[in-house]
Amino acid sequence: MADMSPILPSIARMHAGDHYCGIYRTDEDHRALVVDFVRRGLEKDEKILYIVNIQTAAQLKSTLAAAHIDVDVLVDKGQLVILTAKDAYLRHGEFDPDKMIDLVSSETDKALSEGY
Repeated sequence: MADMSPILPSIARMHAGDHYCGIYRTDEDHRALVVDFVRRGLEKDEKILYIVNIQTAAQLKSTLAAAHIDVDVLVDKGQLVILTAKDAYLRHGEFDPDKMIDLVSSETDKALSEGY
């Protein structure tokens, strides 16, 4: 069985509404951080908003599926929301920090209202 200890202790210390931006050197490190981030959120019964940027939503789903995380079930029930950078913080073709803050705040409020 794969090691289930967190890649970074900072992920284990996250609280509802926290934002995590991981820095990594290799694709393998990136995949490990993604899996750790999602797995820890699921253990805490949290709603997870994941914004894909360099990778695609399909690549994210493949990474999670390879770690035995049932992505389709999570997406279908709304516990995992996957947005592209374009849909999240590059709306109208440019980065707007106020819109990004509004999005994160709105998604956090929605998650809390849904019981996460």
